[in-house]
Amino acid sequence: MRRPKWGGIIASSAQRRLAAICLANLAYALSSSMLGPSLPAIIGSLSLDAWQVGAIASASAIGFFSVLPGGILADKKGKKKLMLMGLFIEILSCFLTSFSRSFQLLLLSFTIFGIGAGFWEVAVSSFIPDTFADNPSGPMNILHSTWGIGGFLGPLLVGLMISIDRDWHPSFMIAAAFLAMADAVILLMKADKHQAADSIPHPLRAISSVPKGAVAALALEWGVELSFCTYLPLLLEHERGFRTLDASATLSVFLLIMAAGRISWSKLSGRIGMVKTIKISGILAGVSILAATVMTGPSTLLPILSTGFFISSLAPTILAYIGDRTLSSGTGIAIGLTLSAASIGGAIIPASTALIAGWAKMSIAYIYLGALLLPIFLLMKGSRSDKRAL
Repeated sequence: MRRPKWGGIIASSAQRRLAAICLANLAYALSSSMLGPSLPAIIGSLSLDAWQVGAIASASAIGFFSVLPGGILADKKGKKKLMLMGLFIEILSCFLTSFSRSFQLLLLSFTIFGIGAGFWEVAVSSFIPDTFADNPSGPMNILHSTWGIGGFLGPLLVGLMISIDRDWHPSFMIAAAFLAMADAVILLMKADKHQAADSIPHPLRAISSVPKGAVAALALEWGVELSFCTYLPLLLEHERGFRTLDASATLSVFLLIMAAGRISWSKLSGRIGMVKTIKISGILAGVSILAATVMTGPSTLLPILSTGFFISSLAPTILAYIGDRTLSSGTGIAIGLTLSAASIGGAIIPASTALIAGWAKMSIAYIYLGALLLPIFLLMKGSRSDKRAL
């Protein structure tokens, strides 16, 4: 029995499930995007040192290593159960963050959020290749475009709340409410059919089927994107003279452009192939970040926003590429292994960026981030989907 094809007539049940996870992903993105615009206020209220800032920025990435057991659970128990569990853990984290008054409690709450995020990400990322096997890049980019929309709303919410009462805590309570509604949406979604336990490949077989260069590329992209979004308000406020609300609004527009970019790249990748899409967007995103470090004032906005468009396709297209190359009966394990490896970049790169900024300044740290994207061109190799596209 053939799976639903993206670009042709899609089974209505697949459409409804994709719509449900897109709505839930929007709430997940909103809550995930609030650390960056909250960071200047958090630093001021808790008097954090550079290493503490780096620790908070990397805490979610450390918790994100839950993708490894999450991948196994996704194949054995089904994606829906894992989505529900991930969103519930994120609700708990946001609730805890809204009451945090110390560095230690804040570090714990963001680590817990990373655990929930890992469960959510591996569930939805393995759902797409299983459901849209013929061309997973399109639906994967559509799904991740909701990240940009939620990310547009998150910083605006934080900026508005801080501007009103100078307190960053209430916005996380609002995020918990949005996540609770997302959990309800997934609960009403029709359950997916998961693989029988005896048909799931051994983890060593899953490891051998994963393209190693793509994993390394995802680790670089994951860390750079997380660092860019987290520290952008600091760059704009401390070194470019932006006000808090203006810096938050810039991050919101950046993430909205990422959403629009993913819609555009979803169509382009089907024509030129996933590997070419990744190589082109990786180089252009790296160059845009480097350009942003040499510009000052309002002129900084052009390379920053162009970075959002170019970097937007990297994570979803790399994930779709990996799903295209791995064993169909163990997509959850393969994606879990991939995301756990990528989490190394998500933990190390934000922490090292904070240390560089503390030693020098934030614009120097952004030169470091731009340079990290350039090796992606050498790490990617062709896939079956690229051959079909030619």
